[in-house]
Amino acid sequence: MLKNKSCISFTIFLFLLNNLSCTSVKKDIVSINSAKNEKNKILFITTKKKEPLISSSSTPLKVSTSSSIKADSVSPLPKSSSLPLNFYNQEYKPVVVAHRGVIKNMYEQVLAPENTYESIRQAYLSGANVSEFDVQLTKDQEVVVMHDEFVNRTTNGTGQVGNMTLAEIRELSAGVKFGSKFAYEKIPTLDEMLNFAKDRISVIIDIKLGFFREERKVILEKKILELVFKYKMEKYVSIITYENKSVNRIKKIAPNIPIIISSSSFNENTPFISQADYVSIDYRYLTDKMIESFHKQNYKIFTYTVDKKEIIDDLKKKGIYGIMTTYPDLVISTINGNNN
Repeated sequence: MLKNKSCISFTIFLFLLNNLSCTSVKKDIVSINSAKNEKNKILFITTKKKEPLISSSSTPLKVSTSSSIKADSVSPLPKSSSLPLNFYNQEYKPVVVAHRGVIKNMYEQVLAPENTYESIRQAYLSGANVSEFDVQLTKDQEVVVMHDEFVNRTTNGTGQVGNMTLAEIRELSAGVKFGSKFAYEKIPTLDEMLNFAKDRISVIIDIKLGFFREERKVILEKKILELVFKYKMEKYVSIITYENKSVNRIKKIAPNIPIIISSSSFNENTPFISQADYVSIDYRYLTDKMIESFHKQNYKIFTYTVDKKEIIDDLKKKGIYGIMTTYPDLVISTINGNNN
C-alpha cells in the first residue's frame, strides 16, 4: 500500500514538473519571438527609404543636411545661374585670384608673408581681381587670418589657433620665416583685412572649419558674416566652405553672398547637389567630363593652385571661371597674350 502511494506521488511530481517546464519553455519562446519581432521592427525603421532630397517644383534646390556633397541616388536638376562676384577693377577672364594674397612674383621675389596685411596689399597692387585668404576662430572667439590649424609653420610660435587667445596670437611674428624684413608682420584679423579690401579688391574668405564642434563652426560663420555686413561688402566677398551644412547655414542668413564649395572628392559620375554658387577644385584632379558636368548644372568653376603658363592657357580655353594662383602677374600676363 505504501509502495503504491509512493508511486502515485512520484507520478504526480513528474506531471507537475513537466507542466512547469513547458510553461517556462513557452515563456522563453514567447520572449525570444518578441525580441525577434522587436529587432525586425528596429531594422525596418533604420532601413526605411528616405524621402527624395529634391522637389520637382521650380523652387530652389533642397539639400541634405549631411556634410557629404554627393547625392548617391538623386538625379541632378539644373540650378539657377550663380550669384555674381563683383570686382573693383577690370575683370579678367578667367578671374585672377591671389592665393593667400600675393607671396611672390613670377620672378620668385618674395613680396609678402602669406595671409598677412602686406599680402593683401600686394594682391591689390598686382592687379588681381580677388585676394583669397583663410580664417580661423581663436579661443576667445576672434576671427584671425591663418591657413594652418597650428601656428608652427608660418610663425615663430607653437600651438593650436583654437587654443590661443587673440592677445597670444598678436605676440607672434607672421613674417619672420619669410625673411627678416617681414619680422614686423603680425597675424591679422578678418576685420583688418576687410577694412583694407573695401573699395580696393574683392575677397574670397576660406573658412577653415577643421574638427571644430558644430557650435564653434556656427560662431565662426556668423562672425564672418557680421564683418562682411559691417563693411557692406556682400557683393565683393565670396566664401569658401567644405560642407553642405555650412553652405545651408550661410545661405539662410546671407542668401545674396556667393558661396564656393570645395572638395577633393568631386566625381564626374556622381550628381552634385548644393546651394553653393561655385565649385573649387584642385586643377590636378579636374577632368574634361567634370568641367562639362558642372557647366551643365550651371556651376562656375574656380581651380587652384595654378602657377604654370601652359596650364593657365589650357584652363582658359576650357572656360574655367577663376584661377587661384601664387603669381597673379603671370596669370594676367598670360591672359593678355604676353609670351614672355
